[in-house]
Amino acid sequence: MKKTKNRSLEAVFGPLVSSYSRAEAISDGVLIDVTTMAREAGFQWPVALTHSVWRDCVS
Repeated sequence: MKKTKNRSLEAVFGPLVSSYSRAEAISDGVLIDVTTMAREAGFQWPVALTHSVWRDCVS
């Protein structure tokens, strides 16, 4: 395996153009937080579904 120098993400991909947080997506309705339901099913980490997945598979 070839050794490479450690490079920053910005060095590889360039500067950040924009960002969109999980909290913003939940607030906008793009994601639906199902963490409580997921914990009841045994998940240990926060879980969110897209609105489309929620509509097609859950509701």
